[in-house]
Amino acid sequence: MILRDLMVTFYRRGILTTQKGKKMLHRGVTFILLLILLMPSLFSQEKLKPQNSTSIQSRYHHQITQGYTMELLMSPLGIIGKDVLFRHFSDSIPIGLEYPEWSEIEHLWEGGIWIGALVDTVEDGSGDSIKRVSTSNHASYEEGVIYEDYLSEMTPTDTSNPWIHRSISDEDSGAISESDYICEYTDTTYLKDFPKHMPLGVKVVQRSYAWARAVREPIIPIDYTIINIGKKLLKDVYIGIYLDPNVGSIYYKYYYRYNYTGYFPDLRTAYVENGKDPNATPMGFTILCTPTQIQANNYRFYWYSNSVPILAHTPFLYDSALYDLMSGDGFFPEHEERAIKPNQKVDDQWDVSLLFSFGPIEKFEVGETLRVAVALVGGLTARYGFQSIYDNAKVAHTLFARNYYAPIVLPAPNLRIEVGFQRAKLTWDYRGDGINPEDVWDDGSHILQSYPSDHWRRANPPEGHTKGGRIFEGYRLYRSEDPGGTAKSFVMLKQWDMVDSIGPKYGYDVGLEYEFVDSNLHTGKTYWYSVTSYGIEDMNVINYLDWDESVKVETLATKSNETSVLAARKRVKLPFSLSNELGKVLVVPNPYRVDDNYTLEFGGYEGRSRSWNENKRMLKFTHLPPKCTIRIFTIGGDIVATLHHENQTIGEYDWNMLSESNRTIASGVYVFTVESEYGTQTGKFVVIR
Repeated sequence: MILRDLMVTFYRRGILTTQKGKKMLHRGVTFILLLILLMPSLFSQEKLKPQNSTSIQSRYHHQITQGYTMELLMSPLGIIGKDVLFRHFSDSIPIGLEYPEWSEIEHLWEGGIWIGALVDTVEDGSGDSIKRVSTSNHASYEEGVIYEDYLSEMTPTDTSNPWIHRSISDEDSGAISESDYICEYTDTTYLKDFPKHMPLGVKVVQRSYAWARAVREPIIPIDYTIINIGKKLLKDVYIGIYLDPNVGSIYYKYYYRYNYTGYFPDLRTAYVENGKDPNATPMGFTILCTPTQIQANNYRFYWYSNSVPILAHTPFLYDSALYDLMSGDGFFPEHEERAIKPNQKVDDQWDVSLLFSFGPIEKFEVGETLRVAVALVGGLTARYGFQSIYDNAKVAHTLFARNYYAPIVLPAPNLRIEVGFQRAKLTWDYRGDGINPEDVWDDGSHILQSYPSDHWRRANPPEGHTKGGRIFEGYRLYRSEDPGGTAKSFVMLKQWDMVDSIGPKYGYDVGLEYEFVDSNLHTGKTYWYSVTSYGIEDMNVINYLDWDESVKVETLATKSNETSVLAARKRVKLPFSLSNELGKVLVVPNPYRVDDNYTLEFGGYEGRSRSWNENKRMLKFTHLPPKCTIRIFTIGGDIVATLHHENQTIGEYDWNMLSESNRTIASGVYVFTVESEYGTQTGKFVVIR
C-alpha cells in the first residue's frame, strides 16, 4: 500500500518522467524495504538486554577458529562453541565445533569456565559471606529481563587486541603447537550489561593448542590459569567447566534432541553421541588438570537434559543457584547426591548439558593462582575401533603430562636400494648423513626417567639436556605394489626392535638389522619401499574418581609416533635383465590392441590412468643385449624406425610407436631385427587399431 501510494504521487507530479525522479523512487523504495526488514528486530529489542558498545565490540569482533582437522569457534571472553555469536542468528553462523573438517557435523553449542566463591561483605571479614559466581558463558539472572543469548561476565584485558597467536611453523619463541592461542579476561570490569553481577576479582589466562602434523589425533586442549587479582580472600572456591554439546549433522532436523552422554571414569572423560543420525561423530571432553588433587568430595560430573529447567531462563541463573550447582547442593533428587551421575540410557535421548566441578578450595588468597585444563577430543567411535574417543583421550593426557609438547616423530633412516634380477636389496645403516634415529633424545618422555643414568638411553646426553633419554626402539619395513605408492597401500614386511635387557620390554626383542633382500619380484613391475623408525611408548599416571567414589590410580600407556611411510618411501621399477645370447628379445604387449588398457593399474607400462593420453602409447623391447640396434619394418620391407640401445644394466627399450617421420604407425604386422655382437635376431609383432 505504501509503495503504491508513493508511485502514484510521483507519477502525478511528473517526477517519474525525469532521470532524477527515477533515482529518487529507487532510493525511496530501498529505504522502505530496509525499514520493513528491520521492523521485527526493532520491536524485539524491547525483550533484549541493552548492550554497551564496548561489550559488543569485544564479544563479536574478535572470535577465532582454533584447530585443523577439528575446528572450534572461540571468543576472548572464554566462550567456546557456536554461542560465541548471537544465538538468534545461529542458523547462519559457522559451526561451533566441527569434526571431521568440512563434515558440517556440529558438536558444541557453548561452553566455558565458571568460578564461584564465598565473599565477605565486610573488608575485615566480620560480615556475612555471600555466594558469588563469575562465568564466561552465563550472565547473572536479572528479574524482568529475557535473554536471547547467554552473555559472558568476562571482559578481555585488552579489548582491541585480545588474542596472542604463536606457531612453531613461524618459529615463534615459546610456541608449542602450530596454533597457540592465548587470551586474558577478567570479571573486574564493570559492565552496564550486568548491573546485578558482583565481580569476584579474578583474571583468567586461557591457552589453547592445536597441531597440524605432530599430533594427528583430533585434540584441542584448553588450559585455564585463574588469578585472584582482587582485594579479598575468596573462600570455599569452586571451579566449573560447563558444556552444552549439540552433536549431529546440521542437515539432520532437530539433531540436538537425540543426544545421550556417557562417562569413562578412568580417563575423567565424558562423551556425547547422537542416537539417530548415522553420520554424526561423537565428541569427548576430558579433564586434564584439576585445581587440587582429586578426592572423594571435591570432584563432580553431572549431565542434565534440557527438559529439566536448570540452566534455562529462570531464577536458577542467580549466583547462589550456580554456586549450588558446582558444590552439589543444587542437584535434583534424581541425582541421588552422587559425585558422578550414571550414564544416560541410549534410548533416553535429549538435548543434554554437562558440568564438571571441582572444590571446595578452602582459601584462595590474593595473588594466588589455580589451574584447570580440559581437552576437547574428537573421534569416529566412543570406545572401540579406529580413532575412538577413549584412545584419543589417552593421547590428550599424555600431551598434558609432556607440558603439551608433542611426542617426537623419529626421522626415517637413509634407505638405499640396489636392483637385481627379480630382487631388490635394501640397506639403511647410518653412514653419517643427516640424523641418526637411534640418537634422538626426548626430554618429555616420562618412562625414560626409570632407566639407570648409565643405560645407553640416558648416557652421554646432548648438551643442555638433563631429562628424558633416547626414545628409539626399532625399524619397520613396508612395501607397496600400488603404482602411486599411496599410504594405505603399504604392507609391513618385517619389524626389528632393540633387545631390552633393562627396564620395560617392548616388541619381541629380535635385535636390529640394517639389510633386507626382497626376492621373487616381477620383472617390469613398479614397487615402493619404506623403512620407518619408531620409539618406545610413553606412560602417564593419573588419579581418578571411580563410580564407587573411591580415588584410584590409572597408568596410561600411549603408543609412540612412527615415521610416515610417505616420508621415507622410495620407488623401484624392476627392469628387464640384459641378454648375453642371441634370440632372447621379446616385444610386449604382442599383439598391441588400442582398445585395451596398458596403464600401470592394469599391469602395463603406459603410466597412471589419470594422466594417460594418446602420446603415452608404448611398445617395450625386453631382454636386449647391452649394445644393439633395433630396426622396425613393415611387412612389405619398408623401414619404419631405427632405435639404438646402449645400457650395461637395463635390458629394455621403450618405443612410442612413431615412425621416423613422427607419424603414428597403422594397424598391421611389423617385422623387427636386433643387431648386436651376438648376431641378428628377427621377430614380428602386431598392432590392432
